[in-house]
Amino acid sequence: RRTTWARRSLPGLRRTGFIAEVASSPAACAWRYCARPISVPSRHTIEWFDMFWALNGATRTPRRARARHSPVTTRDLPASELVPVTSSPLTAGESRHGPIGGYGAAVPRPLVLHLVRHGETTWHRAGRVQGQWSGPGEPVLTPAGLEQARAAGRELRERVDAGAVRIVSSDQTRAVQTAEVLARELGEVTDPVRLDPAWREQRLGSLEGRVAAELVAEPVPDGLDVSEVAWGGGESMRAVHERVAVWLRTRVAGLGPGDLVVVSHEHTIRAALAVLADRGWRDIDWDAPVPPGSVRSVPLRH
Repeated sequence: RRTTWARRSLPGLRRTGFIAEVASSPAACAWRYCARPISVPSRHTIEWFDMFWALNGATRTPRRARARHSPVTTRDLPASELVPVTSSPLTAGESRHGPIGGYGAAVPRPLVLHLVRHGETTWHRAGRVQGQWSGPGEPVLTPAGLEQARAAGRELRERVDAGAVRIVSSDQTRAVQTAEVLARELGEVTDPVRLDPAWREQRLGSLEGRVAAELVAEPVPDGLDVSEVAWGGGESMRAVHERVAVWLRTRVAGLGPGDLVVVSHEHTIRAALAVLADRGWRDIDWDAPVPPGSVRSVPLRH
């Protein structure tokens, strides 16, 4: 059973809420409501009587928290149902326990890395292995892929700090197309889009361009993990993990606070997420979804 009283308190309470008893046992019925710890307002008389009048005669004198009976079962009720919001938001230089780094010290804003996978391509539709294939007939964004890129741009607009955005992209066509759409959606960015081959997709050699459903599974050589095999004579996931780790270690160190948007590919993004989580190439997460046009944001610690 959920019971509340409709009357709202006058302004003045700070961080006030109630715990509602939902059990039906006699022991709990006498204490349907207990006040959470509060700071005493200036109009304390009316405030205290308002809060405890709903006890229906169980008590007319509020007890200290350590002497108060506890209901058998409790459920938190949102304070907004009962009292106005009076808590002040934290300002720069504050934490919930006081100023950070001394009185008036500003809270440093971290560098946030936003990993964006390019939108859907023509080869996605055809079920072909993409890798690093380039040249005539290479995969490009479909109309759906362009819309996914626009949606990613709108999502980023809600996450980034305007005017402090940098965009880096794989130099593969599908990623460049996505990065250009993001730049238009974001408007003002700190620098033009920078292309970097370190963010290319895993190179898959002779497998590239083939229909994935027609490929036959091959055994993993003895002594190796699947992530350490260069399938099709291309590049292993260990190599992808290592090149992304080098980039993050050498390129990010000199960047100040702001937002860094990187447009890349599924396998490369998975490798980057493993690096950022201090996981090796054998521990890359292949289960978490990284669909076309998705955005993964990670605050970086310098």
